[in-house]
Amino acid sequence: MKNLLIAISALMLLVGCNQDKSLSKKVPGWYSYEQKIDKGNISGKLTYYKNGALKLRATIKGELVQNINIGIDLTATGNWKVENGYLKEDIIEFKTIPQSIGDSLLAEYKKDAQTSPGDKIIHVNKEELQVKTAKGETVTYKRLQQ
Repeated sequence: MKNLLIAISALMLLVGCNQDKSLSKKVPGWYSYEQKIDKGNISGKLTYYKNGALKLRATIKGELVQNINIGIDLTATGNWKVENGYLKEDIIEFKTIPQSIGDSLLAEYKKDAQTSPGDKIIHVNKEELQVKTAKGETVTYKRLQQ
């Protein structure tokens, strides 16, 4: 019985590794996205490179206070990997003007990333990448043809 449990565990580990390898080959590419947040939205382009690097260029627009809108352009760089069916990102830098906003975003991101397993990959194909965030939201990135 013990040997059977070990064999099943090993088989599940191998299947999980193969799934991660398969997903890691499908994820790289250029994507566009748009997402609603609180009183605004984020739109931009995201690139997952084959070497595990990532780059994000986005614009955040929203209402700061009644009738006062803001817009912030940001660029984020970091790394990505697939682990146990989750897309895990490690953002290393946020660049914004003023840079103090980027530094605040990075600090908040690092705090949240410590407890997050990443985004569960729902599916990835030639048209899109769809993930479920740790907060339970479904986000769809549309693949751009290059």
